[in-house]
Amino acid sequence: MADIHMVNFSGSVEWFQNWTPQAGKESWGGTLAMRIKPLLHDAGNGHLVNQKALFVRVKYRQKDFNSKRLSYIINALTMKEKNVAITDGKLVWKERKGKWECSLQASFNNFNLIPVGRPLENLAVIMGQCTSHKDPWMQVSTGYRNPKAQTIEYRQVNVYAPSAVPPLENKWVYVRGKVLTVSDTGEESPHVYADLVV
Repeated sequence: MADIHMVNFSGSVEWFQNWTPQAGKESWGGTLAMRIKPLLHDAGNGHLVNQKALFVRVKYRQKDFNSKRLSYIINALTMKEKNVAITDGKLVWKERKGKWECSLQASFNNFNLIPVGRPLENLAVIMGQCTSHKDPWMQVSTGYRNPKAQTIEYRQVNVYAPSAVPPLENKWVYVRGKVLTVSDTGEESPHVYADLVV
């Protein structure tokens, strides 16, 4: 059974920096780093209110350095706030200085500026093994192939699933929902709010 880890995410850019590679490491490419605030409406459960901006890393390659598209996007993001859209992103947790941080990572080809007023999308589709289920929270593991190490590695995704029927631990699950940055208790914690778990 193939794992799925797909996030389509859009919103307004609150902060932006272009992280160019260090000298001698140009082959690594660079990163468009930004904080994107999702534009969500309360669905009646109070869980979508007061969402904070999500940290996003968009990787571009060495071949993009002198492209007109990269130059245009950097200028647009630097000049004023813009709405942006990401397709096929991945939620990634990494430990930094003893703290776990979550970011949405995407490739440059899956990043676009979008006109103000265009409908914004927030959709997460996750399919993998449930490694922990403490109702209403669950954690889902999705595997991916590391092209450098030629090995399968795993990402853990936190899911808020009030409609899921426990116990689901060690079972394969399909999750569809939206990415939120604040939990139902008001704690800043990026996760998927599940509309469907099967």
